[in-house]
Amino acid sequence: MKAFATFVLSTLALSTHAQMTATDCQHLTNAAQGIMKLRQEGAAYDQLKMETTKIINIQQQKIFVKLLDDAFQTPMLQDPQQKAQTITDFSQKYQTTCAQ
Repeated sequence: MKAFATFVLSTLALSTHAQMTATDCQHLTNAAQGIMKLRQEGAAYDQLKMETTKIINIQQQKIFVKLLDDAFQTPMLQDPQQKAQTITDFSQKYQTTCAQ
């Protein structure tokens, strides 16, 4: 799980430019997907938030914390199909928002 969190952090680091490109939006979508996956797997909020301290760029930190806060508004689910759908819906929400 720690390796996956590191991947999410590095993915997010690529996605915070003043002008978001299609590639940047895809990175953000991937980060959102990864964060919700961690949430649904039972990752602790405090542990994930602590990972944000490794991000040097303050704008990137803010985006990551926003994703965390948003993901943790959703309860952990037990049903695998519901988990998968929740992960998909969460990432699509950010994809749609970014593309606008």
